[in-house]
Amino acid sequence: MDPNTNQFQIAVSILFVTYVIFETPSNLILKRMKPARYLAGLMFLWGLVATFSAFVTNFAGLVACRLLLGMFEAGLFPGVILYLSMFYNRRNVSLRQAWFYGTSALAGGLGVSAACSHPMNEANGRRVSLRMLSVRWMA
Repeated sequence: MDPNTNQFQIAVSILFVTYVIFETPSNLILKRMKPARYLAGLMFLWGLVATFSAFVTNFAGLVACRLLLGMFEAGLFPGVILYLSMFYNRRNVSLRQAWFYGTSALAGGLGVSAACSHPMNEANGRRVSLRMLSVRWMA
C-alpha cells in the first residue's frame, strides 16, 4: 500500500460498516443459541482473522480482513454485555461491565505500547514493517 494515498484510512474505517450491519442480527442470534458457544465461536473466528491478517499483502486482502473482523467483533462486545446481564442483578452488572470495558481498553493500550517498544522493531539497523513484526511474534 502506498502511504501517500488514503487506502489505510479506508481499511481502518471499513470495519465499522460490517460492525453496524451485523450488531443487531448477532444479538438476535445470541438469544436463540447457547451464548457460551456462540461467543466462543465469535472469539475464535475473530482471533483467526486477526492472526491471518498479518499475511495480507495487498489492499483488497486488507479490506476483506477488516470487513470480516467487523462482522465477528459486532457480536462480541454487545454479546458479552448481554451475557453478563443474564447472571448478575442490576447493581452487580454495572461493575462487571465496567471491568470488561476497562480491561479491554487497558489490553489495547498495552498491546500497542508493547508492539511499538519491542526490540524486534529494528532489524539490522532498519525498521521492520508491522506485518513482519506480527508474523515474527507468532513464531
